[in-house]
Amino acid sequence: MDTCNLATVIAPNFLPLSTGDAAVDPSSFQTRDRRDSIDIIDFMISNYADLFGVSVETLDEIYTRMGETDPEAVETTMKQKAGPEE
Repeated sequence: MDTCNLATVIAPNFLPLSTGDAAVDPSSFQTRDRRDSIDIIDFMISNYADLFGVSVETLDEIYTRMGETDPEAVETTMKQKAGPEE
């Protein structure tokens, strides 16, 4: 499934259609509004690394600060990242 198809499925859940202006033809408004919401979600999916990525340096700083304030949380997080024990 490409990003546009995925966005088409996901967009209504994240960006539901607004009620719009009664003076505007509702079908054309909804079509334009739906297309805009799909385009936004498609952009977010296509650019997820730039939008939601965390640099290694920032992640290291977060783990360091967590280690000072809540070492158990860091240990739990590291175990989860390592995967199930065999």
